[in-house]
Amino acid sequence: MNRTQSSLGSFADGLIDFAGDVAATTIVVNDIDEALAELVEEDVVTTKEIETEDGTSVYYKLA
Repeated sequence: MNRTQSSLGSFADGLIDFAGDVAATTIVVNDIDEALAELVEEDVVTTKEIETEDGTSVYYKLA
């Protein structure tokens, strides 16, 4: 029996896919944060912090 044909094998494949998606998302978010920080340091973009009901949001604008 093929692993993906069994319900347990299908679940395992889905779990592996999910874990990969989470890892990839974390990498991309970290890369974006680093890239934005560099752009702020180089005065390419400016930031503005806005207080919201949920906390503080940071907005970026091209300088």
